[in-house]
Amino acid sequence: MTPDLLRALLFRVGRLVRRNRVDSEIDDELQFHLDALTEENLARGMTEEEARQAAVRAIGGTTRTKEEYRDGMTFPVIESIVRDAWYGLRALRRAPAFTLTAIAVLGLGIGLNVGLVSIVRALCYRPLPLPGAERIAGITRGHRVLPYRLYDALREQGKEHIDVAAYDPYATVQVGSTAQSSGGKARAALVSDNFFRVLNTRPPRGSVFQPGAVEPAAFAVLSHRMAARYFGPEANPVGATIRLNQQLFTVMGVMPAEFQGPDLMLPDLWIRLSDEGLLRPGYDIRKDQDNRRLILVGRLAPGVTRRQVQEELSAIAARVPERRPDEAEVFPIELRPAVLFPLNAEMLPFLFLLMAPTGMVLLIACANLANLLLARASRRGKEMATRVALGAGRGRLIRQLMTESVVLALMGGLAGTLVAAQLLQSASRFLGQQAAAMGLVLPALQLDAGVWVFMLGISLVSAVACGITPALNATRLDLAAAVRQEGGGAQGSRLRNALMAAQVAVCTVLLCAAGLMIRSFQQSLATDPGFKTERVVTVHYDLASAGYTSAQATAFQRRVAMRLRSSRSVRSMALASSPPLSDRPTISILVPGEPQGDRRASSPYNQVSPEFFRLFGIAITAGRSFTEAEIAEGAPVAVVSQATARRLWPGEPPIGQRFRVQNDTPQPWREVVGVAEDTRSVWLSRVDENYVYLPFDPSKLELSALLVQLDGDTPAARTELTDTFRAIDPELPVSIESMGEVLNRWRLLPLAGSALAMCLGVMALSLAGVGLYGVMTYLVGQRRREFGIRVALGASKRIILAMVFRQGFRIVALGLGIGVLVAAALARLLMGSFYGLSPYDPPAFLFVMCFVGTAALASMYGPATRAAEVDPAAYLREE
Repeated sequence: MTPDLLRALLFRVGRLVRRNRVDSEIDDELQFHLDALTEENLARGMTEEEARQAAVRAIGGTTRTKEEYRDGMTFPVIESIVRDAWYGLRALRRAPAFTLTAIAVLGLGIGLNVGLVSIVRALCYRPLPLPGAERIAGITRGHRVLPYRLYDALREQGKEHIDVAAYDPYATVQVGSTAQSSGGKARAALVSDNFFRVLNTRPPRGSVFQPGAVEPAAFAVLSHRMAARYFGPEANPVGATIRLNQQLFTVMGVMPAEFQGPDLMLPDLWIRLSDEGLLRPGYDIRKDQDNRRLILVGRLAPGVTRRQVQEELSAIAARVPERRPDEAEVFPIELRPAVLFPLNAEMLPFLFLLMAPTGMVLLIACANLANLLLARASRRGKEMATRVALGAGRGRLIRQLMTESVVLALMGGLAGTLVAAQLLQSASRFLGQQAAAMGLVLPALQLDAGVWVFMLGISLVSAVACGITPALNATRLDLAAAVRQEGGGAQGSRLRNALMAAQVAVCTVLLCAAGLMIRSFQQSLATDPGFKTERVVTVHYDLASAGYTSAQATAFQRRVAMRLRSSRSVRSMALASSPPLSDRPTISILVPGEPQGDRRASSPYNQVSPEFFRLFGIAITAGRSFTEAEIAEGAPVAVVSQATARRLWPGEPPIGQRFRVQNDTPQPWREVVGVAEDTRSVWLSRVDENYVYLPFDPSKLELSALLVQLDGDTPAARTELTDTFRAIDPELPVSIESMGEVLNRWRLLPLAGSALAMCLGVMALSLAGVGLYGVMTYLVGQRRREFGIRVALGASKRIILAMVFRQGFRIVALGLGIGVLVAAALARLLMGSFYGLSPYDPPAFLFVMCFVGTAALASMYGPATRAAEVDPAAYLREE
């Protein structure tokens, strides 16, 4: 930009800001020229009046000259827009009911969307609060959890361009010398030596692990929360010792309170991967290199791009031998942005289901506002006609109306921001409490610059969407009819009716979703999971974290069983890797005769004792259950569900069939000795497609579950269970949970979904009700002369009411029919989310149709009553 152009631009901006001063200067200058020309004309012999008129003609008229001169000194387009905006504000102030209704409608729709976008942005798109977070990337290969073999190859061969670290955030340790003094368990993350270097974070107290350093003892880095809990908020625990799983660790450092880490799960402490054997004897991930347990994160070297590093790591990964060789071709390496909750292909449908209803509410708000603007524009027909008669072009009128729509949308956007701020405050408090209970840390949910830009964008889009059609319709004028203030024509009526039908259709879809969710929750209360849950409790304990060996674990299980069998409050007991409806581990099954890799059947499984089926009332429909001898010997036998038998051996007897579990180590062929009836052990919403039961290994050290059926689930019975374990091992932490509590957790999702869908549906119906009320009020106003004449000719109030209701219900019926069809189609796509319901559940759809019909009747009642009470004499006088 040249200096002259810059000076001219600054001159125009200054003149635009100081408009009153500019007008005064222009008036003074024009007056000076007029006086000079008038004096010249007087000198030529003209009279004073003739001299003055000639001077005005010479400069081309004062008003025109003044406007041209001002346009040359300022920005005329901007000045015109500002004038339109001020005029629009004055017009909106003269119609407070319309303005407040429009702002409330649009603010509600925008606020919900801005609030939800803020939450999604904070979790899924905002970079981690770490130094240089833009250079940090999460590393995935089809799965987020990867094996040590791949990590080792990427770290060593790609270190020139990326520093790769690994961590396992899912370890649990027992803290303290005894179960009573420890206060329970702590979540530990097993990390590589370079973990904190990759995150570029150092503790304010102490130090962190250093790559290649040889430490004489086992060290741990504590979170600020854990250091305050176990050593006091003012103490400096660096150098102190802490007992973890009966092993002493020295505190190396304490991370700052604001340290977030690379994901939502913030551990209580960090331990090196190489020290895992101290926590869990016999475990060493470096020897079990194909076990998928590690999450990888890397920091890119300066000067390289994500694409370059991704291609290099993919080439390295392709050379790493895999337990499943086909994964190298199917899943390349991907570098994802370092965010708390990275989105993947599985999460996108859930995100769509979350965003779609709020988007529908905004659509209803826009359609509602468009209807209000159409009705308002029709009432301004005389104003528009007058302006056209005075010379205003259609483009000038459209610009004026669109400016008013933008002003209204920006006011709605500001109101929506207030709604979003309140929503975020409530969501932050509620979600923060829920996350803290699960050991997670949520970031601050707030309106940042990106969200403000989104709010501005969505407001402008709403302004265009709501205002363009009413503006075009309002400027398509029949001047004679407009001056008489007669209706907007058939085209405007059809458009209003279409918008109203669309609102009814969208709110019907939302209400049908809410109805199906509520019915799903009711169905979940009555759903039979296929196993007994009355008076059944689960006792959880972790022998590995307590430092048990395999032999000690076997002896411990035997002593617990002996004590409980002698208890009067215990009716039966069984052992399992996990209770139903909890963890969902899977195995890959190969059937004899099939080549490696062909038709792998992936199936959930559980390791159970023989009493498991009897305790839960799961019938063995063919064959038998396990025997105690098979449990003791670890015999290669299995029990499969009926669905598994039908899938693996269709048309053949399953008893005696064999299969092999594909694992890291060679596995023997297992013989099917029994078939159990189908249950809902994986998902409460549907019967398991596959399920395999394997014999329980009493020497296993992983987290186990003791399942106990009590005479009565009372506090005294639970205390007796806890005392039984403490009598054997006072330092072993145990937790007790009933199967009823497990079922209630599964029912929380449909309950929360139904509550959310119902809130959005009722909100949408309220907006649609306001829109229907406005449309019917306008339609009644258009036909007021007709109603007056009909009443004068003898029509009763009942006839007038019937006419209004008939006209309104045509619109509602159209929207209701479209909404029901769309809802049925969507329900069919999502039928797996409903507990045993048909996607065309009649009670849900009938309830919605009655609900929408009743709301429509209430919205039409006021305008219909006013139509029936018209004064025919007044309208006859108008005619």
